[in-house]
Amino acid sequence: MLKVAIVLIIGLVEAWAGPPDRSLNLLTHGSAIARVIVTATLAAIGLAAASRIGLSLDPINTKRPLVVAIILSIGVAAFCALVDGLFKPILNRDYIEMSTSSPIGPRQILYSMRAIYESLVYRLFLGSIFAWLIGSVWRKRSGGIAEGAYVAGFTLAQLVNMGASMTSYMPLNALTLAYYALRYFAPGVIWGLIYRRYGFLTNELSVGGVHFFFQPMVNIVLLLRP
Repeated sequence: MLKVAIVLIIGLVEAWAGPPDRSLNLLTHGSAIARVIVTATLAAIGLAAASRIGLSLDPINTKRPLVVAIILSIGVAAFCALVDGLFKPILNRDYIEMSTSSPIGPRQILYSMRAIYESLVYRLFLGSIFAWLIGSVWRKRSGGIAEGAYVAGFTLAQLVNMGASMTSYMPLNALTLAYYALRYFAPGVIWGLIYRRYGFLTNELSVGGVHFFFQPMVNIVLLLRP
């Protein structure tokens, strides 16, 4: 629980500072105190839901969760940087400017904190709740929750996350939808599956660590890409 408490504190600090989440800001009328209270409440509900449906908070299925988290972080970071490079012609110019000229260190810390916050809200809380609700009707023959219910729950939660958090002004068309699917939707679903397979803390190590690799990678990729 100490490790979970540390993760929660990081998420609450980000909630206080102002997360990139339009829905939470609207719900709390921009109040930092209200954002902290709501985030803590959602995390507590998520903890209760996770315990009811067999989702582990502690690392599971590996003796070296840190190694697993680092490998996953590097893999997802490289994939996302590659996607940004391939889709550079359609990317928001402000995003490109920020990713190639602003200091990397502060970006690593800022986005890592945001990622930890998002996992608290959209995986621990919303993903667990959706998996619980879907799993109440989608069952195995043996009586337990069907594995597909977890996948569906985390997938639905990531769709909500994208709608609440994304602030890009790129026009919606087939190309930008393909970019969003690869750059934001697919990694979010992967994080949910890591939560299911390796436990929530392994997931948080992964999402918290990914930007320490992604930020320098995307800086190089966007500078090299014409």
